[in-house]
Amino acid sequence: MNPKESWDRHWQAPATIKRLKNKNITYQEVIRVLLNLSDANSQCLELGCGSGTYAIELLANGRNCLASDISEKALELTKIKGKELYALDVPTQLIDIYNIPYPDNTFD
Repeated sequence: MNPKESWDRHWQAPATIKRLKNKNITYQEVIRVLLNLSDANSQCLELGCGSGTYAIELLANGRNCLASDISEKALELTKIKGKELYALDVPTQLIDIYNIPYPDNTFD
C-alpha cells in the first residue's frame, strides 16, 4: 500500500470521521501565533492539513487559507468539519508536498 492509499484509508475510517467532524483539536498557542503572523489580506496554505484543523481556525478568524493534502478523503473530512463547526466552505486542493504547484512567495 502506498502512502496516499494509507492516508485515504485512515481519513475515511468511520471512527476517524466520527471523532473529528464535530470538533477541532488545536494548540491554542499555535493559533495565536498564526493569527499574529497574518491578517485578513494574508494568503495562507496548510500543507498536509489532515482534517484541516489550522486552516479551519484561520478561516473562522477572517484569514484566507487553502487546506491541502495528498489524501482526497482528508480533504472531504476537512470540508465536512468546516461546515459542521463554523458553516464554512473550506477551500481545498489535492497537493503532494513534494510537488507544490505554486511559485515561491505565493503564500505568506
